[in-house]
Amino acid sequence: MARIAPAHVALAAGLALALAAPMASASTCDRVAAPTGSDSAAGTADAPFATAGALVASLHSGETGCLRAGTYAEDVTIRTAGVTLTSWPGETATLRGRLFVPEGADGVTVSDLALDGRNASNLPSPTIHADDVTFSGNDVTNQHTGICFILGAVGWGDDPVADHTVISDNRIHDCGRLPATNHDHGIYVSHSEGAQIVGNVIYDNADRGIQLYPSAQDSVISGNVIDSNGEGILFSGDDGYTSSGNLVANNVITNATLRADVESWYPTGTPAGTGNVVRDNCLSGTKTIDTGSGGFSVLQNLVADPLFADAASHDYGLPATSPCAVLLAGAALVAPPAPVVAPVTTTPAATSPTPTPAPSTPGAPLQIVGVVATTTGGTSATVSGTVLPATTSLTLQRKTAKGWKKTKATWKKGSHFTAHVKVSRTTKRVVLRATTHGRRATVIVRVRHQRRAAARSRGAMR
Repeated sequence: MARIAPAHVALAAGLALALAAPMASASTCDRVAAPTGSDSAAGTADAPFATAGALVASLHSGETGCLRAGTYAEDVTIRTAGVTLTSWPGETATLRGRLFVPEGADGVTVSDLALDGRNASNLPSPTIHADDVTFSGNDVTNQHTGICFILGAVGWGDDPVADHTVISDNRIHDCGRLPATNHDHGIYVSHSEGAQIVGNVIYDNADRGIQLYPSAQDSVISGNVIDSNGEGILFSGDDGYTSSGNLVANNVITNATLRADVESWYPTGTPAGTGNVVRDNCLSGTKTIDTGSGGFSVLQNLVADPLFADAASHDYGLPATSPCAVLLAGAALVAPPAPVVAPVTTTPAATSPTPTPAPSTPGAPLQIVGVVATTTGGTSATVSGTVLPATTSLTLQRKTAKGWKKTKATWKKGSHFTAHVKVSRTTKRVVLRATTHGRRATVIVRVRHQRRAAARSRGAMR
């Protein structure tokens, strides 16, 4: 019998929250909307707005907007940083339409709502482009019309990166067109750093329950029940990007209907991810883990029937006798019991997640490593890094709103480079792409804004 790592058992208290219906918020409501209200009203409890759009537009940073019970059929964009949108305490409001948190609306919280993302344009909902955004305690679906959550974006605008998103204690289900198109997922982690996806129930989504593609970095996926999706979790990359440093631990991942509970896919010329780890999960079904494309490490994982209370009715509660309960609560398999997942190598599915042309010249995948960008308050940042493998010729480009722009670089010994790119005092990151002999790699570089060194003391100046 496996020994339990006691440091993780404290997570057990959160198990009931993860599997129960969302709980109403007890937050103070600074502004209120109700289906019987008016957008020309004051937005108070006695004189509420009528729409969610008017409610969020009225909020200032640090304030909470509450929706009274009812359905609000509208697309909503939350543009103000640090605000909260939630249901009135003890009630559950339904927002039907696209919910968008754009760049700059950092620190937004959305909680305890029923989010039906069906919208006229069939765009993903919720769409998160801002940093430090939290979605908690919501019921999220779109009734099989498209992607539900998407974090960041590659190939859209200035390639926004969603940093430190928290998706916790939600039910995320029935997302994606049927028959499955291979493109519609419950949570699409597209361009993201440091996401935390914890304590959710993710089920009956057409394609991936969680897709890490093409640039999901340093995510933590833990304490989730992920059942009966087309595939459970996918590690992937493309166009020079790759997803790395992601931890998948202490989840129950079961019954993938199209491919595997956990798998990866990297098109020709794209480097496989590094530092991705799958450990201490409970898996069940005909296809558990497929390591055929590499890019992630498989440690101890249990294959067992989780004994769901009533999976057909989406009641994923686990009895105390479930072999998966302690894992979902955060325990570690210090000594793996039998049976343990044996990594399986299979022939890739005929329909790849996103096919891409092979590079014109074969060779090892190109990588950009050790990249830093620093500025001392001016309009130029110094970028340095290393391209692997070493090459005799290389083109360096920077992504701008108008597309890729060539950047002059200085080379040392065929691999290390230094370049200068234009920035402003508010630039958070730059996206660079290196191309050589038909191969290319893309990297997101955080810009470190450093103050100029203090002036020397008067006695030392001449």
